[in-house]
Amino acid sequence: MSAILNFSGMDNTTGMESIQERLDNLMMCAEGTLPGSRDFGLPDEFISTPSPAAINLFAIELQEKADKYVPEVIIKSVKGEYDTDGHLAISVEVEGRQ
Repeated sequence: MSAILNFSGMDNTTGMESIQERLDNLMMCAEGTLPGSRDFGLPDEFISTPSPAAINLFAIELQEKADKYVPEVIIKSVKGEYDTDGHLAISVEVEGRQ
C-alpha cells in the first residue's frame, strides 16, 4: 500500500512538512508496535479485508488516530485504487482545522 497526501485549504508552510511526516508515520506504523505509545499507528485488520471495506476501515481508523496524534488537520476524504499489479494506492485529502 502506498499513500499520497493532498493538502487542501492550507498554506504551504514549514508546519505542513511536520504534518505530512506525522501522518506518514501514523499510516505506516502498525498499532501496538511503538513502546510507550501502543495506541499509535493503524491496526492491520483491514489488510486482509476486501477492497471497499478495507478502504472504509482505513479511513475510519486514520480519522480517529489523526484526531489524537495530528489534531491540526481533518481527514477530508480517503480514496483507494488498485494498480495493474494489484497494489492498493491510497489518496488522502487533508484539510487544516479552523
